[in-house]
Amino acid sequence: MPVVKALFYAVALTIMVAVSVTALAGAAVFSLILGVAAFWNASAEFLGSTRSIEHLKLDTLADPADYEYLAGPALRDHWRLVGASFVGMYRRILRPSGDMPNGSLLSWLLWQQRRSEADTTEFAALLPFTGMGVGFVAGFLGASAFVAATLLVQLAMLSAIVAGVLLTSRALWLLETGVLALRGITTECGNCHQRLTRPVFVCPCGRAHRNLMPGKQGTFRRTCRCARRLPTLLISGKQKLAAKCGQCGAPLPRPAQSVPTYHLPIVGGIAAGKSVFMHTAITRLRHDREHAVEFADEVTRSRFTQGQEHLGKGHFVPHTPFGQPIAYTIQFGPHLLYLYDAAGEVLERSQHLAVSSFIELSDGVVLIIDPFALPAVRARANANARSQARPSEADPKEVLDGLVQTLREYRGRSSAALALRVAVVITKADALLMVSNLRHPYIGLAAGSHARTAAVRRWLIDQGHGDVVNSLHNHFSEVRYFIVTYLDHTAVTPRPHIDGGPSVANDDPAAPVRWLLAGDRP
Repeated sequence: MPVVKALFYAVALTIMVAVSVTALAGAAVFSLILGVAAFWNASAEFLGSTRSIEHLKLDTLADPADYEYLAGPALRDHWRLVGASFVGMYRRILRPSGDMPNGSLLSWLLWQQRRSEADTTEFAALLPFTGMGVGFVAGFLGASAFVAATLLVQLAMLSAIVAGVLLTSRALWLLETGVLALRGITTECGNCHQRLTRPVFVCPCGRAHRNLMPGKQGTFRRTCRCARRLPTLLISGKQKLAAKCGQCGAPLPRPAQSVPTYHLPIVGGIAAGKSVFMHTAITRLRHDREHAVEFADEVTRSRFTQGQEHLGKGHFVPHTPFGQPIAYTIQFGPHLLYLYDAAGEVLERSQHLAVSSFIELSDGVVLIIDPFALPAVRARANANARSQARPSEADPKEVLDGLVQTLREYRGRSSAALALRVAVVITKADALLMVSNLRHPYIGLAAGSHARTAAVRRWLIDQGHGDVVNSLHNHFSEVRYFIVTYLDHTAVTPRPHIDGGPSVANDDPAAPVRWLLAGDRP
């Protein structure tokens, strides 16, 4: 009987072990499947469209657009997914939950064990439960290994994608800034005269984007808070957006960052004829057959129209008010041209340096000289000629000295800092023809002759202003001289002298501007 009993227990034990191993294997497989399911459920819940995204901090950048998900936040999301996945598997498989049957598999198993054989202490009776418990642990470890491997592969792929997005953004940023640098394109404000790193682009909804470039908020396009997609590159249409200055908020011309800019201040004494010259020059430029001319902004169009109304009635353009001049901005062929009509007081008086910052942006200078401001000319002119000309009382040498001083203040004190081209324009030539006993510099010279600039230079010296000529050639890299009419912008055809001498054709008022644009920048 002991042998039979031993055999019985051996068979029973074998059966219990087999059942336990089967339970272990089944529990391991089941818990593995449940763990993987918990991982996918956690992933779906964590990445779902209804989940909170506050943890990503997408709106921490200055511009009104969210951080692009694949530019960094995706990695933060992945790290949180790792934690959520393992916590979810632990809760479904191993987490204790007291006496309740609901909860993890291990909690359910312990509850079943206590319910079925609360008082038994036999090892055989505990084997199935032990096997299932070991199976749940093994399944959890297997699911953890699978999830860890999956997350590592996902991390590698996601890191490559994020690195690719960031590198592409940086490459496009360098490409855009490099192309602008190679083309010599800069951005300046014609209102506050500041050179800008880049314009502030305004979304049609009114939100301002200060750094609309490829970057963390978008590679090719970014999404404004209004859900509108904005291009980050000029080649993809960024220049079509409204732009404004980031310093003073003034609107910038639409061609900003599309074409090279040239800044040409028109300087001279009070009543020397700067405003009239600028209007007549722009009018002549608009008749240019080789280059299309357009007003770059509505402010320029409106101011120019008002000035033309005065000239059309035979009146003078109103005196330029003292203060920082607002540029007249026109697109002339491949150039965005800023013309500054500065009040005469700016350079006549050194204490007005604070409102002369526009001089710092100069790519060339138009210096207006009123011939009736020269004592030798004014002495020969009769009352009628002086009345028509409205002579300036500013000494051209004092104006020139003020220009040189201002340039040195803004650009440095070395002579190289003044390596600018200067177009010297003798204006009011229509009244100059009324002065008797005064030979016009162009008598005997054909239009377009290179000898004309030398003739004007000699003429200034003959009128007692060799100091002006010497100072110009000492301080500037190249100087050219022109003579233009005053009120009649069409008067480039020959006009007879008052003494009945040969007819004289003055220069086209646009010629000084064309000459300055044709030269290389210093």
